Amino acid sequence: NIVREALETDGVCFENSLSFLQVKYRDPDKKSGFVVTCKRSDSPNELSFEGDGLLVATGRSPNVGGLSLEAANVDYSSENGVLIDKYMRTSNKAIYALGDVTEMPKFTHMSGTMAGIVVDNALFGESNSWKDIVLPRVTYTEPEVAHVSSLGLQCQDEEIDVYTAKLNHNDRAILDGSNSGFVRIRCRKGTDEILSASIVHDKAGDIIPALTIAIQFGIRLGASGLGRVIHSYPTVAEGIGGCAFQYKMKHWKRLVNGEVQGGE
Repeated sequence: NIVREALETDGVCFENSLSFLQVKYRDPDKKSGFVVTCKRSDSPNELSFEGDGLLVATGRSPNVGGLSLEAANVDYSSENGVLIDKYMRTSNKAIYALGDVTEMPKFTHMSGTMAGIVVDNALFGESNSWKDIVLPRVTYTEPEVAHVSSLGLQCQDEEIDVYTAKLNHNDRAILDGSNSGFVRIRCRKGTDEILSASIVHDKAGDIIPALTIAIQFGIRLGASGLGRVIHSYPTVAEGIGGCAFQYKMKHWKRLVNGEVQGGE
């Protein structure tokens, strides 16, 4: 919602639940401009949108046809590309595959990391696994949306505790005029083990590496980890400290009916 509201402020109009009926040139003779005719799912009426350009986000799929992979005993599918094991090996153990021709996340930095794993495993006898990769990714909107998690972990299958520090009271975000975002850290239920994190802010891509390092090297959110870290003031990264403080407050000892309860 934060990103959408920002884009709407910039003049972007969003339309959902549309069926597309026709796309044609606005000026057929010059083949310039576009007119898109469509219909909303809740209305029989047609509506049209005009513009100078038309961007169609179709996604992408691995192009492995015509490589005669069958002859090399390399299994693949037209949807997911070349199939690999956790060591990046194909069904032919003498052949490795990496990058966009596999079903792995399609990011430039992901392909570079996979290449490093293949070199270590194929040439130096290592047994490094893509499941150990902690992958940050950023959507470069205004504000940016950054996320990080381990590829080997399916967070949707985990019971989690969520700690969110909104940036509306962050002094640096206020000074920069971009205080509508947040820092969100997800921990394994009942622990301070960080599983994933998300940041929405203009500088999200610059802040997410701190949480990438924390997950990669097992640095926890509580007093033994990020809870002890001092952040320079004023910085947006103080939002990480805000999440750590939330964890700390949740585990404070409390006096209830004359008895001390809780705490770590």
